[in-house]
Amino acid sequence: AIIVSLRDTLVLEFGSRELERGARDDLADRLRKRALQLLPGLAPELSPLMTDMIAGSVVDDLIGFGPLSLVMRDPDVTQVIVSGLAISVVVPRHAQPVLTNLAFRDEAHRREMVARMQRADSGIACTEEPDGTLRVRPTRRDTSS
Repeated sequence: AIIVSLRDTLVLEFGSRELERGARDDLADRLRKRALQLLPGLAPELSPLMTDMIAGSVVDDLIGFGPLSLVMRDPDVTQVIVSGLAISVVVPRHAQPVLTNLAFRDEAHRREMVARMQRADSGIACTEEPDGTLRVRPTRRDTSS
C-alpha cells in the first residue's frame, strides 16, 4: 500500500504527461527527492535504507524499466530473459541464465515496461520469441540510478 500510495501521489504531483516523456536525469532526481520527502509521512517506521530502496524502485517504475532497471545498470549483465513475469539475467561468467527474485507485478506492468524498452531511444534491444519469452540486451548503459 505504501508503494501504490507513493506512486499515485507522484503521478498527481508531476503529471502523467511529464512522466510519459521518459527518463531524464533531472526528472529522476526531482522524483527521487520528492519520494524521499513523502515516504516518512507515509511510513515513519521505515529505515533510511528501506526508504531509499522504495524511492528508487518507484522512480524506476515511473520513468525507467521497472524491475529491469536495476539489472540493466549492471555492467556485467549481457542479457536479461523474461519468461512470464519472472526475470533471469545472463552474465559472461555464467553459461546459464540466473533466476532473480525480480518480477513484474502483473501482465499489464510487463507490457508497459516492454513498450518503453521498444522505443527507439531506450538504449535497449528487445526481442520477443514466439513462446512469449522476452530477450533484452542493453545497447548503451544508463549510469544514473
